[in-house]
Amino acid sequence: MRLPVLILTIAACLPPAGAKAQTAYQLLFRPGTLSSMEGATQAGVTLRPGDMIVYDSRHSQTPTEAALTEKVTLTLLTPTEADLRLERGARHRSLGRFPARVGNPMVMYFLEGVLKDISDETGGSPFYLRNRLKEALGKTVDAAAGSARFEGREIATRKVTMTPLIDAGERRKLGRFAGLEVTVITSNEVPGGYLSFVARAPKGERQGGAAYEASITLQPSPDAGAVVR
Repeated sequence: MRLPVLILTIAACLPPAGAKAQTAYQLLFRPGTLSSMEGATQAGVTLRPGDMIVYDSRHSQTPTEAALTEKVTLTLLTPTEADLRLERGARHRSLGRFPARVGNPMVMYFLEGVLKDISDETGGSPFYLRNRLKEALGKTVDAAAGSARFEGREIATRKVTMTPLIDAGERRKLGRFAGLEVTVITSNEVPGGYLSFVARAPKGERQGGAAYEASITLQPSPDAGAVVR
C-alpha cells in the first residue's frame, strides 16, 4: 500500500488561498482530524496516547469469492503521531506511521486500496488512476447533511460522493469501474472524523455479472465506545 505516493499526488488538489467553494479534497482530507487528538475531546471522549480507533474493512469482487474481511486499527502513539495497522485473522501488518498534519490516514488507505483493485483487474496504470482521482478531488462538491445512529445516539453527518472515473478517456478499458461511485460519511461527533467509506461499481460481464463493493466502517468498542483503551 503506497500511501506516501497518494499523499504527494493529492497534494496538488489544494485550492488557492481564500477559495470559498469546498472541493472534495477539502471535505475529506481535513488536517485537524488527527491534530485534534492531541488532548482534545471528540464525541465526549478524550483521546490519549495508546488509544485505538477500530475500523472493519470488507471487499468483494466476484460472485464466487467470499468477501474479504479485515480489521484496521488506528493507534495514537504520541500526541503528534499515529500508527495504522492491518489485522487479517491472526496476521498483523503495520501500514505505517503518520504525523498529525496529514489528517486521519484512513481516507488515504481506503482510496489507495480501491485504486489497487481497479489496477489489478483492468491492468490500468496506477499513475493514470491516481491522476483521475486527483481531478475528482479537486472538483467542487456538495456535502449532503444527514444523521446516523452510532453507539445508541443520533449524530450529525455529512455525505460526500464522487464518481472519479465517469469522464475517464479510458472508459472501455476500465469496464465496470467506469461507473465507480465513492461515498464517504464524515462526522465531527466520532473519533477520527470518519464514519464510513464505500466504493461501488456496477455489474460487469467479465466478472460473471458481479458488482464490486469495498467498505470501511468505524466500529464501537465492546463497551460501546469507539475508542479502545
